[in-house]
Amino acid sequence: MGRNLFDILSTLEVFNEKNITLKVDNLGIESLVNGKPNSAFKLIISVMANIAEMKQTMLERQREGIKIAIAKGIYKGRVKGSKETDQHVLDKYKNVVKYLKQGQSLRNTAKLCNVSLGTVQKVKGILGQK
Repeated sequence: MGRNLFDILSTLEVFNEKNITLKVDNLGIESLVNGKPNSAFKLIISVMANIAEMKQTMLERQREGIKIAIAKGIYKGRVKGSKETDQHVLDKYKNVVKYLKQGQSLRNTAKLCNVSLGTVQKVKGILGQK
């Protein structure tokens, strides 16, 4: 609806002036109730917009921090375009390979090997290719 809280509230006011009801289905609330502005809707939208703004601020600060760390030579990160080979992944997660070959479920394998479900799915995909 907008880039910041002010934009969103301005858009909401325009909708209200034109008697356009904005409905958020997953929250079950509407901007107009019986033709009058819903203050609870405005409050919830304000909170959600503030959270979105805070997230953007955090991401900006993170990017700034990374730039500073790179300039100091502290943070290097992964080389762009680099990728682990399939064999390297299989060697790195030998326990995951072992449990998958034994017929363990993906989630159980993730728990047993203390890795994420995504990692187990990645290994299973590589095994399926071979």
